[in-house]
Amino acid sequence: ILLRMHSAKTSMDCKAKRRRFRGFKAAISSLGERESVFPFRRRHWAKAVESTLSEIQSISSRRGDDHRSQFLTQSESFKRVQTVLSAMNRFKSEVRIQSVCCRAISNLSMQTAMAKRIATKGGFQRIRRAMLQFEGNAKLCWLGCSAIWNLSRPQSNRLLLGEPAVELMLSMMQRHRGNELVVNTAFGALSNLSVCGPLKSVIAE
Repeated sequence: ILLRMHSAKTSMDCKAKRRRFRGFKAAISSLGERESVFPFRRRHWAKAVESTLSEIQSISSRRGDDHRSQFLTQSESFKRVQTVLSAMNRFKSEVRIQSVCCRAISNLSMQTAMAKRIATKGGFQRIRRAMLQFEGNAKLCWLGCSAIWNLSRPQSNRLLLGEPAVELMLSMMQRHRGNELVVNTAFGALSNLSVCGPLKSVIAE
């Protein structure tokens, strides 16, 4: 009886060892597959980042009030807006893309129709998200404040931006009080927002 019990225990131990080995082997195989895929994904992502940067820089290099922009149809102009906003959504963690998109929005918003389009399509929310995520990056915050300054030019946009824009500008002025570019552009945005009655008291407080 003892011999049979010992034999059964040995058999169970062997089966357990084989199961553990198969699990270990599968884990190693899976790891190898992932390691072979990750470099490809990284390369693909890097190419996508560089391609998007080039595309947005091309858009941001043209000011919204540039005479060349006047020959674009409204649908073509709105397509540029969508390209910029989509890039901000896709590359949330890429500070370079967020920065160049803020610059593009600032330039595109020189046209009233474009500024209204950007505001109604969530442009301010994307800028705010980028500025809060990279609040220590003075260049991004400067470009973000500049974009909000131009977005707040149309009267109808001021209520759309509302108190969150006021609070963001005051926060940036405090956070980067030693940076003239950030302070000046944030002050410019506040000057536009203060024209809106409901926001004037918020700024004064």
